[in-house]
Amino acid sequence: MIRNWINSMNMTIKTMLIGILCFGVFFQAVFVWLASDKAAFTAGLWIGVGISVFMALHMNMSVENAVERDGEAASGYMRRMYVIRTVLVIALFFAVYFLKLGNVVAVFLGLFTLKLGAYLSVPLKKYIEKRKR
Repeated sequence: MIRNWINSMNMTIKTMLIGILCFGVFFQAVFVWLASDKAAFTAGLWIGVGISVFMALHMNMSVENAVERDGEAASGYMRRMYVIRTVLVIALFFAVYFLKLGNVVAVFLGLFTLKLGAYLSVPLKKYIEKRKR
């Protein structure tokens, strides 16, 4: 079931998820040594990476659903989905801060992997396609 779901994803989202996870591992390996509370840093980082994975999947689903709608409905739908993701991130920061679930700076680093994963997805996609040939 999970294998079928992964196979049904397009290559762009797969490479983006690989990039997110690669940068999560990189940040863990490099920055954990600079943190005073390593457990809080690790928890915060992987909470942020998990939310980045969710946001990438949610954006992919949102775009796929929006293209099936007409112009005005698609625009409204994408705005609603953006608000959902934004509220989720704000709630995540408050939850981590007030419930002491992890380091808030590490959560930000974990969320930043979404941006870096998007940048890495293009060369990674080219590399994978080149290896297939």
